[in-house]
Amino acid sequence: MNKIKNDAAVNGKKDRAIELFEQGKKFLYAGNETGAIRCFRKAADMGSGEAANELCKCSAGKKDNKYQKLAFKYQLELALTKPYDPGIFIEVGKRYYYGKGVKRDYKKAFYWLTRCGDCDTCADRNDCTRSDLCDNHGPYDQYRILAQMYEHGYGVAKDWSKAADQLEKLEPDAEIESSGESSDELPQMFIAIARLHMTGGHGLLISYERAFDRLSSAEFLGNKYARGLIQQVIRMAVKEKKKIIQLFNYIDQDYADRSEIDAYYLGVLYENGWGTKRNIKKAMELYAEAAKNDDEDAKRRLQKLQGKCQNG
Repeated sequence: MNKIKNDAAVNGKKDRAIELFEQGKKFLYAGNETGAIRCFRKAADMGSGEAANELCKCSAGKKDNKYQKLAFKYQLELALTKPYDPGIFIEVGKRYYYGKGVKRDYKKAFYWLTRCGDCDTCADRNDCTRSDLCDNHGPYDQYRILAQMYEHGYGVAKDWSKAADQLEKLEPDAEIESSGESSDELPQMFIAIARLHMTGGHGLLISYERAFDRLSSAEFLGNKYARGLIQQVIRMAVKEKKKIIQLFNYIDQDYADRSEIDAYYLGVLYENGWGTKRNIKKAMELYAEAAKNDDEDAKRRLQKLQGKCQNG
């Protein structure tokens, strides 16, 4: 009799937790975060890992280790029961990497982050039926964290080449999620990889195009040193006619996607006749476009050329 009563009480508690969780989602969809947090917290206190997971996405639960542990348990169970859900794998990997709700473990982080995000390391690649697990446009956090792990040797052998490969998959304007690390860490990684492409260090191929791409990404993210390094890349490429032509073609092709970054550098190339025929009019047009985005260097160069044109 007592067992029946206990089972009934447990089931009643689970049902109530489910009700609270569903109510919390309704509040969330309605824009009532306070009401959602209140419901998620009550459901989590009743043992709902799903509610704890939602609570940890809100500011109210991010720093509460009790809810972080419950959310980790919930996500790990999902990862073990849903063998082809890359989103869950990445979340579990991130928790091991940052030590959220579980003791930090870089080897386990690496395992989960590569579980199905890359066919070269996927343990179940022969059974994988999800084409989106293996393309080059996967989750931003996965590539960023794996790049850090390869760069520093966290849970895996240090390999700059593989770190660079992961960074190549990142879109430069990808949304940066707050993950407790310095906002300048990613630009610094881009710069480190770019320097290696400039010199061929750590076995990376010398490529001024790749160096430019990584440095322009760092500049886009606000790094104040990137522009000077890009100018250095251009000076290095100018020494070889073939290299500067290749760099011009790369920037010109990339210009359509990232005009706010590339307009200035295309202007420099056109102004000096580097990699292309000298064209002052085109250079001025490009500087004017870059100046619209408050590019001070572009404004100065534009004023200088306008002055020369007025003076004949």
